[in-house]
Amino acid sequence: MNICRRGSDADITRWMKYDKVRSVLIEPTVRYLGSIGTTVAQALNLGWLSYKFKASAMTCEARLSPHGV
Repeated sequence: MNICRRGSDADITRWMKYDKVRSVLIEPTVRYLGSIGTTVAQALNLGWLSYKFKASAMTCEARLSPHGV
């Protein structure tokens, strides 16, 4: 699934580092969580998001909503 997403995403280039690719792929998830009124911390506690993405998702959430959720 991620490979298909990478191929069709204009924000991802062939030579992009993995951490940048991860942040580009996590952003839609964080936006969706915000739209349903859920924070990344809540999603982690509910098991909706893997803990291996915690740091990237928290950073993305802070960048997208600097005033807090």
